[in-house]
Amino acid sequence: MLYKVAEDWIDTVQKGKDIVSCLKYPEAYERVTALLELHPEVKLLSHRIVAELLGLQRETVTRVMNAEGIYKKKVA
Repeated sequence: MLYKVAEDWIDTVQKGKDIVSCLKYPEAYERVTALLELHPEVKLLSHRIVAELLGLQRETVTRVMNAEGIYKKKVA
C-alpha cells in the first residue's frame, strides 16, 4: 500500500515538472499540441519521431506529451 502511495506521489511530481516545462517552452507546447490536434494518430509515434518532425528535442516533446497524458509505450 505504501509503495502505491509513493508511486502516485512520484507520478504527480513528474506531471508537475512536465507542466512547468511546457510553460518554459510555450512554442514547443503549441507546436506539439497543434500537431496532435491536426493528426491525432501522431500519438502512436515515438517521441523521437515527433521531435524530428517538428525540429524539437526529444526530451521537450516527451514532457509536452506527458503533460497531455500521452505516455511512451514501454517496449518489452
